[in-house]
Amino acid sequence: MTTLKDVAKLANVDISTVSRALNNKGYVHPQTKKRIMNAVKELSYRPNLLVNGVKKGKRRNICVIIPSLFLSMFGELVQLIEEKARDYEYEIVIINTNDNPDVEELSLKKIRDSYADGLLLVSTGQNKRLIRDINLFDIPVVQIVRNQTDLLSSVDVNYFNCAHEGVYFLHKCGCDRIALINGIMEIRPFYDRYKGYSKACSELDIEDLSINNNYHNMNFFNNGYDKFIELIKKYENIDAILTANDLQAMGVLRAAKDCEYEIPDELKILSLTGYSMGDLLETRISSMEMPLEDIANKSLELLINKIKCKSDYTQVEHITFNTSLNIRETT
Repeated sequence: MTTLKDVAKLANVDISTVSRALNNKGYVHPQTKKRIMNAVKELSYRPNLLVNGVKKGKRRNICVIIPSLFLSMFGELVQLIEEKARDYEYEIVIINTNDNPDVEELSLKKIRDSYADGLLLVSTGQNKRLIRDINLFDIPVVQIVRNQTDLLSSVDVNYFNCAHEGVYFLHKCGCDRIALINGIMEIRPFYDRYKGYSKACSELDIEDLSINNNYHNMNFFNNGYDKFIELIKKYENIDAILTANDLQAMGVLRAAKDCEYEIPDELKILSLTGYSMGDLLETRISSMEMPLEDIANKSLELLINKIKCKSDYTQVEHITFNTSLNIRETT
């Protein structure tokens, strides 16, 4: 596959010069631009996109990188992003990484050499340097849901407060053996949730009964099921469980019913990343609800402004929303 680097080498110019020429951004000497266009033609470098790019000066494509579409809030979030993007007359390209850093790296490198106007990203946190390079390479980046680096703009949620408030809610429900089934701590929302949970446990003088994952695992249903069994073997008299997301809560709910727990009388379950699915189950899951529509709207607004203004993409803005408690049948 021909890349910008190949075009730059044949035209004997820098990659940044090729980018400016193809995107009609910044001054490029006419003779230099002609040489670049000849190199593009000779190497057959994305000719159809090239024609559109040169004529319009834009492609109106936004890449959205997410961990998973399967039974997760990301599927709903992507739909909201796509609907909002149409209002701006943009189309989106969806990339699913399964939260695999290697897959993410490969996808990012393809985006770097593509004709994307911008990137919305739910990152694993393992490719920060590459992401910053893309942001400097004429493709603005906005992190969504996970603020993995403060050096790039982001739209996310206050996960610390989410878990902190969740513990206090369960404690007010009469629970004092409150466990947390979390995710991998290298991913910032999981880390922040644990800190909020730990802080609340300390303030209420109750035991920390948390279990974290030490590897990337997108099979949250099985993970919730297995971690529940691990919890009840490790700790006695657990009367409430916080989970990192709804799918994990579903696994806990299934395991609890298999173990003949009465929900919510003997065990209360609260998801810390709730979305519409929790309301569709036979036993509806209580949750700290994610403001997905707000995240979709604000992240697109932020990214489109960066694209249209052709501003310095190193300018950083962080937007943080709060979750809201939705009491259903598991508490």
